[in-house]
Amino acid sequence: MIQSAFVLFTLLNFSITVSFSILLLVFLCGLIIVSVYFYYKKTIPFITSNWRILLAALRGLAIFFILLAIAELTLNISSIFNLKPTSLFLLDRSKSMAHDQKSLELTLDELNRISQSNREEFQFQTFSESIDDLSVPFDDNLKFKGAGTNISSALESVQNIKDDKNIQNIVLITDGIYNRGDKPIHAAEKLNIPIFMIGVGNPKPQRDIIVKDIISNDIMYVENTSPVRVDIVNNGYEGKEVEITLFEEGRQIENKKTNLSGNYNEVSFDYTPKSEGDKRLSAVVRSFSDEASVKNNSFSKYVNVLSNKLKVLLIGSVPSSDLGFIKQSLAVNQDYVVKALVENTSGGFLPNNADRNFLDSADVLFFIGFPGKNSSQNFLSDIKSAVQRKNLPIFYLVSNEMDLSHLQIFNDYLPFELGNPYGDVSQIFIDIREGTAKNEILNIDEANSMGVWNSFPPIFRIDREFRSKPESELLSYFKIQNTRINQPLILTRKLNRHRSIAFIGFGIWRLKLLNAIKTNENEFFDRFINNSVKWLSSRELLKNLKLTMSKKIFDASDKVDITGQLYDESNQPISNANISLEMKRGTQNVLNANLEPIGNGLYQFSLTDLEEGDYSFRGSTEIGGQKFLDEGKFTVTETELEYQNLTMNEDLLKQIAEMTGGKYFPAEESKPFFSNVNRYLRTQTVEKEIKKDQQLWNSAYLLLAVILLLGTEWFFRKRLGLL
Repeated sequence: MIQSAFVLFTLLNFSITVSFSILLLVFLCGLIIVSVYFYYKKTIPFITSNWRILLAALRGLAIFFILLAIAELTLNISSIFNLKPTSLFLLDRSKSMAHDQKSLELTLDELNRISQSNREEFQFQTFSESIDDLSVPFDDNLKFKGAGTNISSALESVQNIKDDKNIQNIVLITDGIYNRGDKPIHAAEKLNIPIFMIGVGNPKPQRDIIVKDIISNDIMYVENTSPVRVDIVNNGYEGKEVEITLFEEGRQIENKKTNLSGNYNEVSFDYTPKSEGDKRLSAVVRSFSDEASVKNNSFSKYVNVLSNKLKVLLIGSVPSSDLGFIKQSLAVNQDYVVKALVENTSGGFLPNNADRNFLDSADVLFFIGFPGKNSSQNFLSDIKSAVQRKNLPIFYLVSNEMDLSHLQIFNDYLPFELGNPYGDVSQIFIDIREGTAKNEILNIDEANSMGVWNSFPPIFRIDREFRSKPESELLSYFKIQNTRINQPLILTRKLNRHRSIAFIGFGIWRLKLLNAIKTNENEFFDRFINNSVKWLSSRELLKNLKLTMSKKIFDASDKVDITGQLYDESNQPISNANISLEMKRGTQNVLNANLEPIGNGLYQFSLTDLEEGDYSFRGSTEIGGQKFLDEGKFTVTETELEYQNLTMNEDLLKQIAEMTGGKYFPAEESKPFFSNVNRYLRTQTVEKEIKKDQQLWNSAYLLLAVILLLGTEWFFRKRLGLL
């Protein structure tokens, strides 16, 4: 942590405030003195004047303290301190800093010399993904092992303490290559203090081949071929032939050769997983002998392979545009098998929608204006039985074709309750709630989801009261003209391992068609429907024991945290269970331990200093004779992130220095700065006032004093035999 600031006490002020006028307070004090005087002027039996004075003082003080409590007496204390100026030296200790050893060692020599001077106005700190909890870290044991660089986070940490510590300057030693957080320009500007930048590294691009990313679906299916794209950055090897290999769990999938052209190149592979589970895909480019680094010639990511395609069944009471548009949005996703059942007026099904057997294998149901007034009771019973048996999630689109009395058969799975009707149908506008636009269902535009939703064309809604159930989450209201109506439009519900979504409106096909005409953007509607299916079909909800990790690929310097959640069949958390954890590296057993309970059904286990390699883990517990388990995989490696760019970002360093009133120095030219550092740094002592209000009337000590005074008076009165 940053060392305490040095302060000089200069002035201490006191003042007192009460809730009514001072004149009234003085008058009441005088009244207390007069009253206790006459109270003890004559006593039965007679006592000496010394006793009368003592007893009167005890009673008078007790009443006076009670008066102070009624008057809400507050003591105001203000202190003024002189804060001496502090200069903070921030050193980036991420892995990329060690790439140019000569540049780094020059800077470290100067930093060590200054840090050993023990100058009180100099404070030292290191950072990588966040600021480190160290005070004077510049010694021979300093390791540049940070797996990422977040300059913004380091500067924001300074923002939180700069006034309390009177930080007048920052000396930031970095290569400017940030790969976490926001662009540091904004955080630097907010500080409003000079930042002197020391650039470590080479600002000229170096010859290097970098595997930048693997682009693929995060969820795939067994025996279903999916495209995998590998992005490659080329620095200095224009026209050269390179060899790229795609691996699954270390097993070669495909090998390709390509001639590099320009800075960015894309190589596409076809990947057909053969078994389900988490699979680590790795792309490796064969290196050249003169590359700046070979540590960035590979990249890895995990994908989740499922056993089958997701089966979605749409059920409508009548043919409708909403059903057609929803089916079209889902059908373009190759990971879904989509079927539709549409009833006819006699309770049967239209000739081209007669596949009732699909209900037995469906994973997600859509009720689109269903059930209707002609819906078969036998069919409704079959659906309810399937929902109960398989915990099938349901999306309800509530339209004027729906028979709400028939819908009550699914009341246990509805996210809403029915109120009274008050009309027929109204034209409405969607009104997304503040703070819900980033919900995983509503997030249809990375930049401005709320703006997109609230600019959609009008749709329609049944004029009836719908009330959100207590366990439901309300995502959207609606508006009539420009007036918000505080009734739900979009609701979600998670209860007893069942999920449901309700859209209490219809004509939602207009969101796609009319919006596409207006803005040439027809993907928002598709994203909403697909987001809904992903949320409804989440398999995590079906697990009683869930083991999760913050990520799948860890750097060798990272702490690995495994978090467990344990629920009973009613989805209620189970605390203080014995959850065993087994971990293997390849086929070698490396750990047998228990997860530590931390309350409310949560458990945790942490590991550090793991060797590089692929790990698998399995957690298990037994409750009431029933065994629950979960498992997963992760990889420990030397993370590629810090090696994806090894060119010092000199432009950024110069920009920050110029914008904040500091200066920029390359490491090779920084010695004059360190030798005459006081010449550059701003030194200004500032006054800081600290105020504290002590509410004496609300103090337990005041109450205790009243009790002691009255108790002492009562004791002496009894001893003296006073009436």
